[in-house]
Amino acid sequence: RSKSKLNGLKATHENNVDKILGSKTKIEARVAEKKDEIDSSVQEWKVREIGKLTSRADAAEVYAAFAVEYAMAAAVEANIATLETVVARIDAEQAVAS
Repeated sequence: RSKSKLNGLKATHENNVDKILGSKTKIEARVAEKKDEIDSSVQEWKVREIGKLTSRADAAEVYAAFAVEYAMAAAVEANIATLETVVARIDAEQAVAS
């Protein structure tokens, strides 16, 4: 009787181990599936963010090009103003001299 009870306990134990191993396999499969989903989501997020960052860089390049052109135009304007000043000074000095 003790032997049959022991065999019954062993059988129950083996059955429980099988259930646990089966559950472990299912859990591992679900974890792998979730990991793939998360990896996919992260990749999609990266693509969106890279697009945003690229757009921001493009806009910064346009702004920088405009700023350089504006500075160049201001330099030309400053040269013209300087030449007009020289001409005005020459005219003033000639008027005083005559």
